[in-house]
Amino acid sequence: MNVEGDNSTYYEAKLSNGQKLLLATDDKMGMVAMAQFTEKIIQRFRPRNVCMTGIAAGVEGEIGLGDIMVASESWNYESGKIVEEGFRPDYSAIAVKPELQSKIRKITDMPMKLFGIKQSFQGEAPNHDLKMKIGPVASGSAVVGDSAVLEKPKSMTRKLLGLEMEIYGMYFSCMNTSTPKPENFLAVKSVCDFANAEKNDVYQRYAAYTSVGFLKLIIEEGVFNF
Repeated sequence: MNVEGDNSTYYEAKLSNGQKLLLATDDKMGMVAMAQFTEKIIQRFRPRNVCMTGIAAGVEGEIGLGDIMVASESWNYESGKIVEEGFRPDYSAIAVKPELQSKIRKITDMPMKLFGIKQSFQGEAPNHDLKMKIGPVASGSAVVGDSAVLEKPKSMTRKLLGLEMEIYGMYFSCMNTSTPKPENFLAVKSVCDFANAEKNDVYQRYAAYTSVGFLKLIIEEGVFNF
């Protein structure tokens, strides 16, 4: 689907029950780029629900490689004030609606659905069963390959699942755009590494696949209004 004057790529899709989806892709990374991209989509198409899939770094011990993180809330962990004593963070998170979180949590009672996502993947996958967790995922401006960087967002919430570069930008745009605003917004990203020195791309394809597979699952399970 081509849009005049717009370099982004869009695809129209229709579910078996007739519900319509718009798939949008962009090649730019970061919160600023994602906020602008999301705002453009909202202004042009006025979607009722805005969702994002992708890959992210996880907090080792909290979640496993390839596992699915549903971002219940997100914030810019690099936002704050630098003083002589150090960095004072500005923890200003944007959260997903509790009702939507509640609907998604019920999926944890459907392990065979998650098993099916893993079994359908063709490629290298971790040995453990696929799992899903809902919790805070922090956003920053850089790709992280140093586990020490995780200490900053971890100090802001003990339940941190992971960090990445775009979710807060999307959530901010959905929350602060003009009306009519999206009814729901949600980011689903799966763990491809633990943001440490062993960071590699071995499970990037698997993580991308499981995040998309889970979003497809919850759409089919009716967690969104269309």
